[in-house]
Amino acid sequence: MRAAVLTIGTEVLIGDIVNTNATYIASKLTELGYYTEEILTIADDRQAINGALVRLFNDYDVVICSGGLGPTSDDITVSVLASFFHSKMIFSEKVYEQIEKLFQQRNWKVTETNRRQAMVPDNAMILRNELGTAPGLLFRRGGKVLVALPGVPFEMKRLMDDHVVPYLESGFGLNPLCRKYYMFTGIGESDLSDRLSDFETELKHDKTEIAYLPSPGIIKLRLTLSQRNREEAGKMIQRYTESLYALAPEYLYSAEGETLQQVVSRMLKKSQKTLAVAESCTGGYIAHLLTSIPGASEWFRGGVTAYSNEVKISILKVKKEDIDTHGAVSSEVAVQMAEGVKKQLRSDFAIGITGIAGPDGGRPEKPVGTVWVAVAGPDGVTSQHFLFGNSRERNITRASFAALNHLRKSIGE
Repeated sequence: MRAAVLTIGTEVLIGDIVNTNATYIASKLTELGYYTEEILTIADDRQAINGALVRLFNDYDVVICSGGLGPTSDDITVSVLASFFHSKMIFSEKVYEQIEKLFQQRNWKVTETNRRQAMVPDNAMILRNELGTAPGLLFRRGGKVLVALPGVPFEMKRLMDDHVVPYLESGFGLNPLCRKYYMFTGIGESDLSDRLSDFETELKHDKTEIAYLPSPGIIKLRLTLSQRNREEAGKMIQRYTESLYALAPEYLYSAEGETLQQVVSRMLKKSQKTLAVAESCTGGYIAHLLTSIPGASEWFRGGVTAYSNEVKISILKVKKEDIDTHGAVSSEVAVQMAEGVKKQLRSDFAIGITGIAGPDGGRPEKPVGTVWVAVAGPDGVTSQHFLFGNSRERNITRASFAALNHLRKSIGE
């Protein structure tokens, strides 16, 4: 099935806010096996919305819209939808009860403007919004589906997860095995492509599409199988997985589309080990990645952002003479940072990372992008040197993933 995503909102179109809704909706459609072929953003304009609805609903099996369902004068999506689907507007007691409940929880008074949000098209399925006043709307016509969701991201996500995904999965979704994601790190896109040249030939023979989706420090490899029954698709995916592990075992860290932090979390929980981090050049980004995992408190002890040499010396017990002799960006300092935070926070494993993120601070012998990572564990400590580019933001991201990958290899399974 073919799908499109429509984002409605002048604020998105002119760049006042980032369009995260489209990304989230498309990712959910992809998980269900839909082919999202178009993402369109338009202004809060009646003619523009109607024109988009006419074209998208004609061209695609599923259209999911977000935005323009609110109570203010610029929110006109509901009235345009009602006209498009030849609906009568009716007052929904259930929607109004939800609005009253929400306002009572916040000790607010329901205004006439809010009450109008209980006016809904009579031929739409109402999707209960427990986090806001605007309900989601689902229309069916001619075997096709259009869903309208609020533009507020956390409201949209809840409605998408609780209502839209189950609905599409039950009656419209394709085989979830039609797409498979593999995650690589520590290798460039072109190098990985060279390694997989024969594998790509095999995929062409099977009529399976391959796509390289690179980001700083990570390459996501997507395989898309043409429609097959579940058993046949499962056998093909098993064969592909075995081939990829044989071709790039040192770089393939997940055959399930996981992030590095998810893999590390799973490994620490399985081994019942704990982790602490001491960060300099990454400024706490590694700790941020780790604590984005639900339940991280089970294995993450904490971290120290030791940006200055004084903190490295006083808190992590790095030797001043080693900083003077080797520099703050060195194997010796990274090792002592890892050992120091491991001891201070009483963890089983620890990361120490120091480097030159840039754009300033580089020297011929240590250019911008120079990073040292150390991992201390039950069996000792190891360090690794990296040389990234001259982009500060990318250096921080790539260094963080390099550190997590070093930890992954140190833990083992």
